[in-house]
Amino acid sequence: MDLETRQTVQRIRYTLLTLGLGLMAAVLAAVLWIVTRAHASAEAETARMLLVLAWTAAAMLGITLLALLWILLRWGKLRLQGPSPLPPAPYVDAWSEAGRRMQPPPHDEPDDENSV
Repeated sequence: MDLETRQTVQRIRYTLLTLGLGLMAAVLAAVLWIVTRAHASAEAETARMLLVLAWTAAAMLGITLLALLWILLRWGKLRLQGPSPLPPAPYVDAWSEAGRRMQPPPHDEPDDENSV
């Protein structure tokens, strides 16, 4: 796989991960908003359960936002850093290598089993 294809695949993965985490954060924020509104008008036992649900949604939202922040900071670091240069290739004298390859291979004596 060449470098450009790998970079494209990596961009697609980051985009999908970012969109997924963003969607998850939006859903958790909506759940948190709905639960906190329902908590205001609920009875004692129901209000306690809604409070537990609200804290759970808030904790999950916090973890999701931390993961999203980490992904975005990593992406930003890669964008600012730029592509890493390739290490220099070792020097090879192309003319002497071509001359070495053009010499005929040494002829050995044929084996008795393979001779016709």
